[in-house]
Amino acid sequence: MDTQRVRVVDLHCDTLDRLARGGEFAPPGQDASIDAPPASLRSNSAHVSLDLMRNFDWCQCFAVFIPDTLQGADAWRFYQEVRAYFMSQLQAQGDLLAQVRDASSIEVAFASRRTAALLTIEGGSFLEDAPEAIERIGQIADDGVKMLTLTWNAQNALASGSAATGGLTRFGERVTGMLEERRIIVDVSHLNDESFFDLARVATRPFVASHSNSRAICDHPRNLTDDQFRLICERGGIVGLNFFNEFLTTEKRDAAPDDVLRHLDRWLSLGGEKTVALGSDYDGADIALWLTPCDKVAALHAQVTRAFGAQIADDLFFNNARRFFSTAL
Repeated sequence: MDTQRVRVVDLHCDTLDRLARGGEFAPPGQDASIDAPPASLRSNSAHVSLDLMRNFDWCQCFAVFIPDTLQGADAWRFYQEVRAYFMSQLQAQGDLLAQVRDASSIEVAFASRRTAALLTIEGGSFLEDAPEAIERIGQIADDGVKMLTLTWNAQNALASGSAATGGLTRFGERVTGMLEERRIIVDVSHLNDESFFDLARVATRPFVASHSNSRAICDHPRNLTDDQFRLICERGGIVGLNFFNEFLTTEKRDAAPDDVLRHLDRWLSLGGEKTVALGSDYDGADIALWLTPCDKVAALHAQVTRAFGAQIADDLFFNNARRFFSTAL
């Protein structure tokens, strides 16, 4: 397929942190020293750049990744720093980049040949059981944040990540309600199983797993069980297929196209035709060379088309996420 016609929604990348902060956020195997921070989103040595996206109709969810080591006010300052970088790139690269806050704005950005940028946050450790939490949720909503991953891998005041024990806290339940009121999508990627099902119990709106794979295919706690995937389907959410080698295969090698297709096939067998989406984890993970940098997704689109047909490929790459955003944002 001509890449001019490929439409993409990618639910998760960590590119903002890498370009704003440099080598401390480079995934294994990448030489981050090439780009001195802050680096340009237009052209860089990272997985994601605007120059590479310009031949696609591309909507990118740009996450501010907040490390587990930062809590409370320190985490909030970190968010503000990376958000300031994002705002600077919107101004400097306005001919190629537009922030969007709803589904209709995605089409407006595409019509002007610009990448549509949705701002998200990975890690809710800037929220604590304190009066500042309500103010901060209001602030990120005003900033245009549209999705929040409650945790990274550890435990915070809201819930527990995949490397921790414990479930959703009472304060996490309150925060879930506050996020839903502000139409900020709750993201369950990184939650451990107990926190996932606690969240499912209290959530009143559809939620997403922005960058998680099938645990039945690759047995990793960051991946979703079949029951978890089915539940997201039933609730009207979406799941982003993660390109991280370690979440695609248990073998210590670059994931092959067939490894990716096996996860998709599993989800389709569970009735996930309208649930599957992309969640690359670009610039936050060790990803196979055939999928990097980001313009290589054209090869994946072709692989999916051959294996499952053009409709499934287009739904995976764009239609399902676009449909979800039309009601969720």
